[in-house]
Amino acid sequence: TTSSAELPQSVGSAGESGDRPSGRSNFYPTLLQSIALLVFAVVVRILFAIPLWELTRPHTSSRSVAMAIGEALAMGLVVGLGYLGTRSPPRDVFPKNSFRLSLAVPMLLLLLGANVIATATNVVVQMVFPKPASFEAATRAMADGGFWAAFLTLVVVGPLGEELLFRGVILHG
Repeated sequence: TTSSAELPQSVGSAGESGDRPSGRSNFYPTLLQSIALLVFAVVVRILFAIPLWELTRPHTSSRSVAMAIGEALAMGLVVGLGYLGTRSPPRDVFPKNSFRLSLAVPMLLLLLGANVIATATNVVVQMVFPKPASFEAATRAMADGGFWAAFLTLVVVGPLGEELLFRGVILHG
């Protein structure tokens, strides 16, 4: 038989540290804590968005910038509080992985192909289920707010916050 000393560190009884670099035996976040963190993220984003939306009437590019900054602050708050709950060093929660440059071209081609498929699917879905007027107005308002505010919100803050929250804090638990 194999003794427990011969097993890899990641295999063991419940409560052992396993492959955790920090050697802690408690897990944060658990499944329920992860769900609570996601609900908290939604609530915080709403609580940041409503006052910013109301305080920046009428819609101008400054409203879009304010909304982008509010989104960044909300995600920063959620990721920061989630990180504090881990009680682990930053390099354990947010490890840096190397990126192979040889994958850049295939990834770009994949993104272009996915964009074509998503666009075609969107056109078909909108023919069957047209957008409500309120959604159309919100989309137009975001586009009118300026390229950089939309870019900051959709391309920088959203993916970066999602990666830090899911791959960092939640995957850590």
